[in-house]
Amino acid sequence: MIKFSESFLENLKSRAGIADIVGRYVPLQKKGREYVACCPFHQEKTPSFTVNNEKGFYHCFGCGAHGGVFDFIIHRENTTFPEAVEKIADYLGIEVPRQQSTPEERENLSLQDELFKIHEVASVFFEQKLQASFGQQARDYLKMRGVQEHTQKKFRLGLSLLERDALYRHLQEKKFTEKSIQESGLIIFPEEEHKSPYDKFRGRLMFPIFNEKNKIIAFGGRILGSGEPKYLNSPETMIFKKGFELYNLSFAKNAHLKKEPWIIVEGYMDAIALFQAGYETVVAPLGTALTEHQIAKIWRFCESPTLCFDGDNAGKNASIRAARRVLPFLKPGCSLFFSFLPEGQDPDSFILAKGLEAFKGLLLQHKLPLVDVLWDSILSQGSSKTPENKAMIKSRILESVSEIKDVTIKGFYRRELEDRFFHFERPRFSKQSMSSKSQTSWRAHIDVSLKEKILLAILVTHPALIEGFEESLVSIEFKEQDLAALKKSILDYYYSQSPLERALLTDYLRQHGYSKMLSRLLEDSVMVHAPSLRGNNIQDIMRDCEHVVDFLKRQQSLSHDLLEAKESLKETLSEESWKRFQELKKSFNKND
Repeated sequence: MIKFSESFLENLKSRAGIADIVGRYVPLQKKGREYVACCPFHQEKTPSFTVNNEKGFYHCFGCGAHGGVFDFIIHRENTTFPEAVEKIADYLGIEVPRQQSTPEERENLSLQDELFKIHEVASVFFEQKLQASFGQQARDYLKMRGVQEHTQKKFRLGLSLLERDALYRHLQEKKFTEKSIQESGLIIFPEEEHKSPYDKFRGRLMFPIFNEKNKIIAFGGRILGSGEPKYLNSPETMIFKKGFELYNLSFAKNAHLKKEPWIIVEGYMDAIALFQAGYETVVAPLGTALTEHQIAKIWRFCESPTLCFDGDNAGKNASIRAARRVLPFLKPGCSLFFSFLPEGQDPDSFILAKGLEAFKGLLLQHKLPLVDVLWDSILSQGSSKTPENKAMIKSRILESVSEIKDVTIKGFYRRELEDRFFHFERPRFSKQSMSSKSQTSWRAHIDVSLKEKILLAILVTHPALIEGFEESLVSIEFKEQDLAALKKSILDYYYSQSPLERALLTDYLRQHGYSKMLSRLLEDSVMVHAPSLRGNNIQDIMRDCEHVVDFLKRQQSLSHDLLEAKESLKETLSEESWKRFQELKKSFNKND
């Protein structure tokens, strides 16, 4: 463990103005004797984060984050105290006095430095081979995948040779010790003494993996041509723990201030394609399921990142696994969203074919909160036609909720899922029990109510359409009081000039007490009458919206005319007024 003297730490704090250090991460604005900014530890639109240079501390009135200059680096970089001290000293150009407590720790620190050097040398070696004449096949592959030359250099892509020990010999020439070469994991040392060491990566397109400090700590390799495994990663070493690292994190966190929502994709090429297209806050796990440590790292920068999956069954199954895996780690304000691409496409191919704006639009229109994916996974495990199956679904809800550690979140999830189950199973009215006269009146009321629900379901799931239908939405008088209240809240959100994003609108409405109603809008009894909502074609959804708006406008107009005709009939009981009243009543009940 590295030890620092009190005098050194005090000297460092006195020279490190906290506003200068924080200002490297957050754009600060002077306000009196303090500085203000949007908090770097949680997402907000109105600045509640303050920095006081005189007193040497920061404080957020939104999330309660508080501390001094070392605390800021520790929490912002998710690092240790010694690393925070070294980073601040590096900013100020001050040499850090090192005092390792044991010879073993000094040896480990020396080996760690050696491993960083080996990976840097290996990366340069791979980069050079990619640009050589025999790297043409790899360069053609990258060109075919749309990876431009400047992107190749940015991500330091390379090529490992087919030769058995090309890298091993190169590292020996650079005078690295056998122990450090073996510890790097880049060279295989057979247990049989008569067999010589050989390269782990051969004939592969190489992807360097950087840590948060932008140091290369491992590699991923994609085979060129046929063969298995298609992707191969470095083994875990002293400097590389697979479950703690994320591909592109070092670049993504530097782009954090652009305020783009973070996206989690499945592979290297997906992350590279998005970054090249201009969407830089994108990361990928390293060939494994998303871990608690990786999620915690992402939540430091974005409280509600979106996991992007292929739209096929494999992608949907992966989303369910991810949803269940994150349940124990949920904390107030931090969750996941899920988005699905059309079947057969991944972010890489989608962006190459349709561009970034189309990709952003897809994310905007089809982003699902974690609870929706969890609910779908519960229902997908069996029907609910019998009491036994209903009991089984109820037990699955309780089982899922039990995985959540946070008591408050656990309570909200249980209420939300049980509420959905209640509405999913609630009894339907029987038309046969009604008289012919009352059935006609009931059907007209149900049609209007259903159309109101469909309209709100469309606008909640596709808020971008509110702008085009705002005038109609204002003029239509909803019959059901609770739906009318929800409509008003949707308009209030629109008039607040907040972003027209599904997740943000849904959060806003839930905060205003509409959780149950949102569940009602998205249940099967409503969605079956709006099949376009189950697809991805925005034109079909717009046509359905226009149809519903036209229906409600006609019904409202007929309702007003019918009321006038009824009043007229009271005043003048003539055959003409009676005929007009009957015609309007007939039209009102047949309007569709």
